[in-house]
Amino acid sequence: MDDNELADLVQKNLKGPRYLIVVDSIWSTDVWDSIRGIFPNYNNGSRLLLTTRETEVAKYANTCSPREMKLLNLENGWRLLCDKVSGPKHDHPPELEEIGKEIVEKCQGLPLTISVIAGHLSKVARTLEGWKDVARTISRGGK
Repeated sequence: MDDNELADLVQKNLKGPRYLIVVDSIWSTDVWDSIRGIFPNYNNGSRLLLTTRETEVAKYANTCSPREMKLLNLENGWRLLCDKVSGPKHDHPPELEEIGKEIVEKCQGLPLTISVIAGHLSKVARTLEGWKDVARTISRGGK
């Protein structure tokens, strides 16, 4: 199925029912222009939520004031990572704290990135070498 056929299929399936669509990480106004027509507005309470790091894109795409999200500092990012990996008790070996905080810093304060990495960490061995492997992967951009 090519892009036009897919866009047509999405648009047809959104006719009638109320929907909430999240479009994550739009980087340019051109990209927004290329997809905005796919989502019909039938004044039935449907909503489209767009996320972007680009203020210009948010202002261009939005009919109301953009909501600016704050990035997490190291302390709150570390707390989020610990919550996701080991639960609210933060039951982790102490030797993982330093590498864990390095991982959080590499996530640049982005809560979703920290949550995704924490999900991965919860599946690997809670060893210094296991977490260092994850940190190296982040440094290489996942390659």
